[in-house]
Amino acid sequence: EIMPSLVGSEMCIRDRGDYSTVGHILNNETRLYPYYERVNDTAPVRFLSLAELVCLALSGPTVAPKTEAAALTPFKANAKTKQAALEADYHALVTDHDDDDKTAEEIAATYDPWNVAYFAYTSASHEQDKHGIVAKRWKPVIPLAYPVDYEGYKVLSEGLMLLNGTDAVQSRSQQVFFAPNVIEEGAPFDYIDETDRPYLDPDDDSHPLVKACIEAVSYTHLTLP
Repeated sequence: EIMPSLVGSEMCIRDRGDYSTVGHILNNETRLYPYYERVNDTAPVRFLSLAELVCLALSGPTVAPKTEAAALTPFKANAKTKQAALEADYHALVTDHDDDDKTAEEIAATYDPWNVAYFAYTSASHEQDKHGIVAKRWKPVIPLAYPVDYEGYKVLSEGLMLLNGTDAVQSRSQQVFFAPNVIEEGAPFDYIDETDRPYLDPDDDSHPLVKACIEAVSYTHLTLP
């Protein structure tokens, strides 16, 4: 469902009630994502569930410069150092559509065919000038049904990047992703909430998305000089 850009927090509380946990260990209420109040903080203040991340968008994004914005990691740890990242379990694939100027309908058309849960929201640079280019910019988050180590995450994350032509930076072990935020009051913000769909099983090599990611990475490695 493509949701309206700004709604009240009371709607968030009312509508984000129960979630199915059938078919996977992790679910929308599992607190997996370390939340750093500012991107440069060294320790999270708490851990958020996917439902709580969705609520941040439902309640309206924060307004802050990028250096002051809140950030999360797709791995669960008490720090975002390289060592912590490499030793942690990852719980979501996160990618950045920074350069393709996709509309909400085009983002949905990209991810809906995989029939997996995802939550996509626009970044702070959405419809803003970035390196001389004004474009629509989205950040999809695909939750995993089971935790995966960094090596497994790297294959799926790189594969997703190759499939969609998205930013390779998000595949790095320590890479954070920003919570819903805009850089100035009234800046455009939008999101798509499809978190009631089945979570992606990262160990299911027969799943079309997992298979496509693995094949994309394998092909790239085979064709490298």
